Amino acid sequence: MYRWIKRKKQRGNIEPLKKKSSYKKIDDEKLIAYVEQNPDHFLSEIAKHFNLSLQAIFYALKRLKITRKKRLRVIRKEMQKQEQNLYKK
Repeated sequence: MYRWIKRKKQRGNIEPLKKKSSYKKIDDEKLIAYVEQNPDHFLSEIAKHFNLSLQAIFYALKRLKITRKKRLRVIRKEMQKQEQNLYKK
């Protein structure tokens, strides 16, 4: 028997089951507060503070949409190099 037919008989609808909650190793509010207080720390320093792996911190920051610090001077240097290369040709 198909699962959706069984679900219709048992629950009266065919809506998919939803997860109640997901397990998180780190509290989002604590991570956000730590990053706001220490914006220049590396992932390794954040991981050491929370006693987690680099990957766990990376994915937590990605989930919270916290990106790394952008350095405009590096971008400007790269753009200048590209412009110089264009003029050489």
